[in-house]
Amino acid sequence: MTRTMARQLMQGLGTDKVAIYPWPRHRAIDYQMRIDVLRFDGTLGGEVVLAGTWTLADGGGRAEISTRAFSLSENAGGRDYSDLVAAMSRLVARLSAAMAADVVGSIP
Repeated sequence: MTRTMARQLMQGLGTDKVAIYPWPRHRAIDYQMRIDVLRFDGTLGGEVVLAGTWTLADGGGRAEISTRAFSLSENAGGRDYSDLVAAMSRLVARLSAAMAADVVGSIP
């Protein structure tokens, strides 16, 4: 999930400069995005939910720029695991897009 979100953030922000924690000490970090996933589950043929919070902070992680709660859901559709996983992937993509929009809207 972490790598998928990083790749999607790169696309959403138009940059390849997204690092996953723990990043190398020599790498200069301008901003941090912390994610706390509180719920990520679903049922076959039922609802899939991804919920939690994210915080955008300065490079040192000391000053918070924005904090947002999120709760995303959608129906898994079919009644097999591939449908459940596909719905989960779509929710991760939606979350990544929302996070990228928050970065663009919060940073001058």
